[in-house]
Parts: sequence; C-alpha cells; structure tokens
Amino acid sequence: MNWVFKFLLLSIHLTPLFAFTCPTESLVHQKSTVMTDEQGNARIWSEEDRHNLTYCISNRFKELKPTIISALETATKDWMQTANVRFEYVPETDITCDNKLGPQTLFSISINTSRRYPYAGRAFFPYDERNTVTFKKSYVEGGYEELLRLTRHELGHVLGLRHEHIREENPNHESCTEDDLFKPVTGYDSSSIMHYARCGGTGSKELSKKDLEGIALLYP
Repeated sequence: MNWVFKFLLLSIHLTPLFAFTCPTESLVHQKSTVMTDEQGNARIWSEEDRHNLTYCISNRFKELKPTIISALETATKDWMQTANVRFEYVPETDITCDNKLGPQTLFSISINTSRRYPYAGRAFFPYDERNTVTFKKSYVEGGYEELLRLTRHELGHVLGLRHEHIREENPNHESCTEDDLFKPVTGYDSSSIMHYARCGGTGSKELSKKDLEGIALLYP
C-alpha cells in the first residue's frame, strides 16, 4: 500500500477542530496527516464505528434547514462512493441535537449566527471529545456550491483528514504551515478538497481523484 497521500489528518492528541476558508483560523495543536496515536497508528474510525456515522441537525437552522440537509446528503454520498463508511441522518433526533449532554447520534450539525464567529465551518476528528460540525449562518445563506464545498471539506475532517496545503510539496506551505507531524497517503494534490485556495490550491469544489483514492486507502 502506498502511504504517500495528501490528506492532512489529526495527531497524537485530541485536537481542536478546523475551519474551512477563514483567514483568522487558529493553527494551534493541529497535528499529523494520517491521524496517529502515541504508537504511530492511524487514528481513523474503527471497523464498527465507520458504518455508524449518524448525525442530527439542529432545529436552530430554522428556514435554512432544508438547505443544509441537501448539502449534507450530497457531501456524504460523495465520500461514501469510495470509502467504506456510512453516514446516516437521523431526523427524529433533531429535537435533542442541541442537548448539552450531547446528541443521541454520533455527532451533531449546528449553526452559529454570530457575525463575529471566525469560522466558515468547524469540524472534529475521529474520537475527539467534541463531536459537532458547525456552520456559520452567512455561509449557509450564501451560494449553494460554496456551501457544498465547505460541507465536503468539513466531512473530510470528520473522517480524519488534515489540510493538504501543509505538505512540503506545496510551494506555499511555509506561509500556511501547521506542523510537520503527518503521514501522507497519496501524492500531493493542489486540487484536493482539503487544500485552501489561499494557500496555493486550485479552489476545487469537488472531491479530486486523489481525494477519492486516498479515502479508499484509509477506509478499504
């Protein structure tokens, strides 16, 4: 198996989440490419959990809820087309999706309505303590194709993927560095959905060929 992949995953520690295209995004504690534990093993969903990636959607989306439902339906199918994983929306749990004790599903989809919220989207990695994907309201209200790109990107983090632009092969990696604790899975890919456009990426809104190749290697 060729472990020269471009995805940038989590690390040894339970790290905070990542935002999509926000210039003020914090780069603190972002570790490794293929999620690893203290023994260097990939930290991805287990054989059992990868087939039970259930989620609820907060009713705080209000009139925007059909939009985020649609974006998630498309984005989850995009990742599932080659990865041996199963995302499932469980609408009957939406009523408790904002419960402080945590959702009844594996993770929740929430919205932040504050204009000062610094992230377009924020996600989590497998087995993080935090299990919420948050979208900024203005991005949900904006163009649907941009929302789809954001949703695909954040779900990549949920599957354990790190940002592509921190790879040394990226000519702009020094200005977009996070750390050097990563294990590539495929060759560098500037068109990856996990690559920021402002860091030298092509700005692709679709999953690239290598995105699909890489996720299939991680979840065969």
